[in-house]
Amino acid sequence: MAGKNEGGDKVKRVKVCLVGEQPVPNMLPIRHYRPNQVILVGSEKTKPVSEKLRKVLENEMNVSILPVDPYNIVDIKERLKEQLSNITYQAEIIVNVTGGTKIMSYAAIQVAQEFESKIVYLQSEKSQSKLYQYQFENSELLLLGTEIIEEALTIDEYLRIHIGSYGKRKRDENLFEQNVLKALRPYVSEPAMIRIK
Repeated sequence: MAGKNEGGDKVKRVKVCLVGEQPVPNMLPIRHYRPNQVILVGSEKTKPVSEKLRKVLENEMNVSILPVDPYNIVDIKERLKEQLSNITYQAEIIVNVTGGTKIMSYAAIQVAQEFESKIVYLQSEKSQSKLYQYQFENSELLLLGTEIIEEALTIDEYLRIHIGSYGKRKRDENLFEQNVLKALRPYVSEPAMIRIK
């Protein structure tokens, strides 16, 4: 579904991401497609990964987390269909099946077929990210094409999606300098001349 709706507004993109333990396979396609809305589908185990992704993306787009039982096809399908049925605007739905469990991928592909959505899978190897794009046509899954993703993450984004917030901790501030000063003090005739900046 692409183009303009009846009101003349540009069609919005909704990205459904199956969240596994690695955040990059979801983050790169999000950067590539630049959706208006992201639905992070994950388990209790991968909730920390979903939360970190949400925190990085929430200032740029609408992000929601959809908890599912990662091994229950019926649960995954019902929750995902309910979430997608609640979209009140014309949207191009793109389902990334790279992350999550195989069961999650299977359920998401079935829902994508029902909603006539594009399905994507990210293959990363040899410092290259290749995006496979599929869509159902008359109940048959077709490969629409592949493309190399040029988008990259900033160091800040990479750290935040892996470890969350980061930076100097108050108690560790100037720790290196303090240790150097402590080691040099007995050998310096004028210790007042050494300051920690």
